[in-house]
Amino acid sequence: MPQTPCDGRKANEIMDELAEGCLRDRETTFRLTPGLSLDHRDSPLNPTKGYLLKGDVTLGAQLQGLNPANEVDNQFIRTYGEAHMYRAFLGRRVVLANSLRVGVGLPFGNQDRLPDDDLFKLGGANTIRGLSDQGITTPRQVTLCQDKNDKPIPNTNCGPTGGNRMAVVNIEVRARLFWWFYACQQVEQCGRLK
Repeated sequence: MPQTPCDGRKANEIMDELAEGCLRDRETTFRLTPGLSLDHRDSPLNPTKGYLLKGDVTLGAQLQGLNPANEVDNQFIRTYGEAHMYRAFLGRRVVLANSLRVGVGLPFGNQDRLPDDDLFKLGGANTIRGLSDQGITTPRQVTLCQDKNDKPIPNTNCGPTGGNRMAVVNIEVRARLFWWFYACQQVEQCGRLK
C-alpha cells in the first residue's frame, strides 16, 4: 500500500507546515499616521466660501514574512497634503473651487520605492475626473512581463501601480441653476505621478 504524506503525522503538524509555506512570502507593513485638518468652509457638503487644509505623515516599515526575527525589508516616510479654497460670486450662485494635492514618499532601507499599497495613485472623481479610478500609472506599470519561457507578454498587473510622488491641481466653476441642481465646469485639471 503506498504511503501518503499524512501517514504517521498528526493533522495539526501538517496544517502548521502548510500555513508556514503559505505565509512565508507574505509582506506585513506597519504604519503610524498622524494627521491634521483645518476646516473653515461654510458647508462640508456644498461649500461656497472658505478653505480646507489637510495633511498627514506616515512612518512605515515592511517585514518579509511573519517571523518577528526577520529584518525590516522596506522603511519609508510618506507625506500627503491637500488644500481646497472656495469663493462665491454673483450672490453665491457661482462658486470658484480650487484644490491642490501633493504627496511625497521617501523610501529608505532595501527598496527604492514605497510598498505597493502605499504608492500614490491618480484618476477618478477625487483627483482627475473623466479617468477611471486610479487610471494613471507610472511607466513601470506598462512594462512587459515574461512567461516561464522568458517570452515577453503584455500584462498591466506585473509592476507597481502608482508612484513615490504626486501632484494634482483642479480648478472648477459651479453655477447654481435651481433648487439643488448645479452646472459644473472643470476649468483645468492636471496631475503628475512619478
